Amino acid sequence: MYMMTGEEPSAQVTKTMDVALLLHAEHEFNASTFAARVATATEADMHSAVVTAIGVLKGPKHGGANEDVVDMLDEIGTAANAENWVKAKLELRKSLPPAERQSIRARVPGFGHRVYKITDPRSVYLRSEGARLAEEKGLSDRFQILEIVRATMEKELGLPVNVDYYSAGVYGALGVPTDFATSIFAVARTSGWIAHITEQLANNRLIRPRSDYIGYAPRAAHSIA
Repeated sequence: MYMMTGEEPSAQVTKTMDVALLLHAEHEFNASTFAARVATATEADMHSAVVTAIGVLKGPKHGGANEDVVDMLDEIGTAANAENWVKAKLELRKSLPPAERQSIRARVPGFGHRVYKITDPRSVYLRSEGARLAEEKGLSDRFQILEIVRATMEKELGLPVNVDYYSAGVYGALGVPTDFATSIFAVARTSGWIAHITEQLANNRLIRPRSDYIGYAPRAAHSIA
């Protein structure tokens, strides 16, 4: 924190950053971890496997999602605008063709998860730490935006938040530049990636998924002559 901001961090800042790093350190077979294990299975070196994981983490549907939450907070501006902003976003989504409803511009970032159908348990801790940090930093209105958006989304769609939702608010309150957010995620997750890489090497086997062809039915062969 000192290297990023040039200020000695308070006890709350230190604790919040520590909690964020711990919660992001490991999370089963997420996309970046699985990619690291696939790379390791080919007997690529550890550095290459970690770089593979970083490349996957960069995607906006994985580690890059917290940057979208920060952009959302900036766009909403004040807590008074939050509920109307969400409702307008949901109306926009309804007006789009089904194929476009999953685009970044149509989604409210920080909601939904491929594994959790309830609130991401990591977000519970980030929410409580974020609230205390926001009060210390005089950013209670910005944190209130998160609370109103969360409540509105739960009411309108029943969608729970994921870890990116409150981590974005926490990083902002910590003074972490937006384009550093995914890097902080990577710093934490490196420990998890290396644990998986080590485990893969201990009992290695090439990871080679098979595909299930669902295209055209078999057709008569034609001569290529």
